This record gives sequence, structure tokens and C-alpha cells, in this order.
Amino acid sequence: MVQKKPVIWRMSRLYPPNFTGAGIQAYREDRAFVQRGFSVFVIAAGISSAKAQSGKTASMNGVTVNYLPIISNPLWLNEIRSRLIYKLFFFIIESLSSLSFSLGCAWKLLLSGRREDIVIFEALDSFMILTVTFARLKKMHTILRMNLLGTDDPYSRFVRARKGQILENLKLFVFKSVDSVVSICTAMIESCDQAGVAKTKQVYIPYGVNTQLFKRVEDLSKAEIRRKLGLEQNKKYIIFVGSAIERKGIDIMVDSFLSISGKMKDIELLIVGPCEFDPRLHYNGRQLQEMVENSKDKINLAQSGHLVHWIGQVENVHEYMNAADVFCLPTRREGFGLVIIEAMASGLPVVVARLDGITTDIIPSDDVGILIPGYSHQDYAKAIMTLLTDPEKAAQMGSAARQRALSEFSLEGTVEKWLDLFQNLSQLNGRRIQ
Repeated sequence: MVQKKPVIWRMSRLYPPNFTGAGIQAYREDRAFVQRGFSVFVIAAGISSAKAQSGKTASMNGVTVNYLPIISNPLWLNEIRSRLIYKLFFFIIESLSSLSFSLGCAWKLLLSGRREDIVIFEALDSFMILTVTFARLKKMHTILRMNLLGTDDPYSRFVRARKGQILENLKLFVFKSVDSVVSICTAMIESCDQAGVAKTKQVYIPYGVNTQLFKRVEDLSKAEIRRKLGLEQNKKYIIFVGSAIERKGIDIMVDSFLSISGKMKDIELLIVGPCEFDPRLHYNGRQLQEMVENSKDKINLAQSGHLVHWIGQVENVHEYMNAADVFCLPTRREGFGLVIIEAMASGLPVVVARLDGITTDIIPSDDVGILIPGYSHQDYAKAIMTLLTDPEKAAQMGSAARQRALSEFSLEGTVEKWLDLFQNLSQLNGRRIQ
């Protein structure tokens, strides 16, 4: 029996305009699904950078996004200086936020969800079991995707860390009750195995990058891009892409750059991603902004403030990739590292943190990129300097990185894996998608 394409529902708290790798990846996939003839409805939270969209519905290249007005962290929370009291209030407010989002998602599915529709859950909020239950009662296909190791995966979060707690056991039950669990790296697959999630439910689908947008450019085009961006032609540029937060290793990046700038001339650093955190939008915006200002102060004290470009959040990340010479991400914790494969697709040599089962999946050998164990800024500085002082090695590594991105991490390949999953779920009921 042949059926019309099911509607795809995606439950994602952080969705564009929020600047998160998981949200950006989800949006790119959703646009591709629309191009393949699917209707895509996203239920997101009107928080952080999407706070202005709270309670509104937007159409983004054919993707319908409903931003739920959920309970969010108030401004006064940032004024609490007691760590204990802050954690208490944060736990209460975050729990209410999770509950309000889950109930909102469940209500949307109850009103508009249809039998055989597909629901993709991005991570698992504390109360998302309610939404999953509603979806299953309506005979919808359910998929849970994990995006951040140590937070989303079942073993580290629900078994090892909080074994025996009722709520956590319920969350683990969700992993075992959904139709499919999508892992984006081998470490998440291992976590599912350790937690007892059935192999038949597990699917490996890595993130994918638009290799036509993120691509290698010739020297002539690179010079043109630098002129467009107001960058100098005779400089060497290191690029960091991500939010300026501790988890992404912005402090390590700054210290590494200061070490390099003291030894090499004509070196500049591009920091692309959110560098300003409004306390009205971010639950810990004041603390994040203080960290950024401390980094800027450190650079200024070293008399190299003019060498660092705090670009902020931009749409043309690919152009800054093309303008750079080396990519570096000293991240402390990661789900996949979307920006890493974007840099690789751009033909950049990459220096990133060694995270077993995560970045080791992306960079399996030292001809593709340099993996740094630990968090010593000296080690990062040494690796970056090696590439900056050996253009031939940098070019070879960039070329190998580009080829790996094309063969293993193209957006087209990722979308095809998702479509295969949709087809398999439909065939469980003896149906085939047109």
C-alpha cells in the first residue's frame, strides 16, 4: 500500500534564530525535507535569541515554526550572587520551563497530529515523556535524536549519573519506547548499548554540511572575500566559530592566540559567533558577558586588542571560513561539532580537541586534521603555528579535510539517511511513502 508523505513534526527548544549547532542542523534538514515534498512543522521555544518570536508562527523557506511562549528565566535571576540559591531557583524555573514546553508540544500534537505522521524529538527534556506518550497514543512514529554527549545520551545521564531515581528511569523508558533513537557519533551509540537500548531501534546519522556553500576557494577569490570583509591581504587569520562560552573553549582560544601573537607577526584572530549575551534573553547572560569582557581585557593588557576581531553572529560564516588560514575549536564538550565539518568542507586545516567517539569520528587520522588531547593552550598554539609556518602541509591537510567532508558529511547524504529512516518506519505498518 502506497501512502502520501507523512507530515514531519520536530520538537526543538532551540531553533533559529538561536545560534546552536543542533538548531542550525535541524533547520537545514527541514528545508531539505520541504524540497523533497514533505510538510514540516516545528514546535520551538520562544527563548534566548528567539524571545521576540514568542507566541508567533513563522514560515522559514517553507518550514512552519511555532514559537511557544514558555516560562523562561527572569532577569532578576542573574542578580543572585549566592551559588546555592541561584542553583535552587534555576532548577525550579528550568523544570517549569521544561514542563510548559512539553505540555505545549503535547497540545499541538493532540490538536493537529495525525496517525502515521513522524515526530522528531531533539534531545529529551525532563517532562518530554508527556509529549512522547501523546504521540504514541495517536499512532505517530517517534524519533529521538541526541545532540550533546554527556547531556542527551542515556547512559551518562540516566544510568551512570542518577541511577535509581524515578524521573531518570522514566526518561530511560522513553529511550526504549520511541520507534528510533538517532545517534550522531559512535560515543552515543556506545551509550545506548550500555543503557540497554535495543540495537534494532538505533540509527547512526551524522550531521551534514552544504558542500556547495562551504567550499574551497582559490587564492584570487580569497583575496576578493578578504576585501569584502575588510580584512588585510598580508595577514594570517585563525578562525574560531561558536558561542564565546567556556564549553566551547573560548578562554583556551584566547590564551593560545596570545601565545602565538608573541612569537609571530601578522597573525590575527576571527571570533565568529555570539559574543554579547543579553541578560534579558540568556539565563546566565551576565556571567557569559563578564567572561567575554575578561577575555577582551586580557587581550588589551597584552597590547594585541587590534589583532582580534569579535565578529559576532553572522549569516555569512562561510565567507569568514574562506578568508581564514586555520580553524581552531578547543571545545571541552561537544555533540558533533558542526562547525568542524564546515571548516573541513571549506578546505581549512583544523585544530580541534580530541574527544573520543566525537571528534575522532570526524578526524580519524592526522592527515585530515590535528586533534589535541587535554586543554593546554600551549599545545593548541604549537599545532596552529606548525600549520601557519608550513603552507604546504596546511594545504595538503585542507585538501584531505575537504575530501572527507564530501565523502562522509555532506548534507545530501545526511538527508538521504533520514529519508531511509522515514521509509522504514512507514513500512512497519505495511505502507510505502510515495
